[in-house]
Amino acid sequence: MLGAEGVKRLLIRRFKEVMPTALEVRRALTGATVADLPDVKRWYPTAVPDVPAGLFPFATVTVEGTNGELSNEMDTSDFMEHEFTIEYTVLLTLWTMVNSQAGDAQARLQVERLALAARETALQSRELTTDAEKDSAMVNYARWVEEYDITQPDNTGAWLASATLQIPVLATEYLDRAPYLPGNLAVLRSHEEDRVTLDGTQVPGPPPIEYTG
Repeated sequence: MLGAEGVKRLLIRRFKEVMPTALEVRRALTGATVADLPDVKRWYPTAVPDVPAGLFPFATVTVEGTNGELSNEMDTSDFMEHEFTIEYTVLLTLWTMVNSQAGDAQARLQVERLALAARETALQSRELTTDAEKDSAMVNYARWVEEYDITQPDNTGAWLASATLQIPVLATEYLDRAPYLPGNLAVLRSHEEDRVTLDGTQVPGPPPIEYTG
């Protein structure tokens, strides 16, 4: 199953691959320079308490929760495979900083343009590319929410602006190993295929685990 971690990974991959081009388009349309509208320097799969000024703009991708519904689209006791559809509420927050006493308008404009590029990136295709053989996920366009904020912390002269995009992601997931509980003479087997790690290398899967009950 994808879970919150897997869904975040899929979205971050999309943003890393597509958003640089989306920002190039924004610059061409608005006449902004790279200094005016820089690329996102870091994508964090969690909230971060403190980030050095040199790493702005950055983004955090977190999962707020699910919609409380879990649909079982294939409920069969004859197969060791169960399919579920779950909608995750993903929060993408973009943070930018402008070091200027009169930088509030500049910071707000920069984060609004970043948010628009992120929106265009997410809406390029509903389908999110997965490595899983069966698990799949897509962006749900029906409920899209955006919020913007700007502050000047501690009167330092630096303006912080943020944009939070609430992105619903509808995932179709399968139990990785099912059923977990062995019945009489039931056999539970681990993944036997080679698994691909995040850096692209392959590692052999674990040997089968058998329960004869």
